Amino acid sequence: MQVKRLHTKQIFISQKTWIASHGIELFGLVLVMISFILAAVFWRFFAAHRYRQARFLQKGLSVFIFEEWENFALLAGLGLIFGSWFGLVLFKSNSYLGLLIYELFGFLLSNIYLIFSLKKSLTKEDHS
Repeated sequence: MQVKRLHTKQIFISQKTWIASHGIELFGLVLVMISFILAAVFWRFFAAHRYRQARFLQKGLSVFIFEEWENFALLAGLGLIFGSWFGLVLFKSNSYLGLLIYELFGFLLSNIYLIFSLKKSLTKEDHS
């Protein structure tokens, strides 16, 4: 008599679980959130040089932060639209509402992070 396994294991996850069958989609969602946050971090990092130029042109801090946010939101929004379109072509889903909410949450989170981190780092640069 031969013993047969009911569930084969892939590392620590059973083959029949949702994570095993949708691992690439889950990886894509995590990658989307990481890319939103990294984009805001890089934008803030490179904004310091542009702020020195804006101070030379006698722009205020709030005007500079608004212009930076405006440009970031436009480019991140375009990336969101084209990335979502690419994801819709690549993956099939029964409902895209959850995906849309997840992406909008990432978009808003990265925008809020950018505004607060710009304000904090640039006011620190103003006072030094």
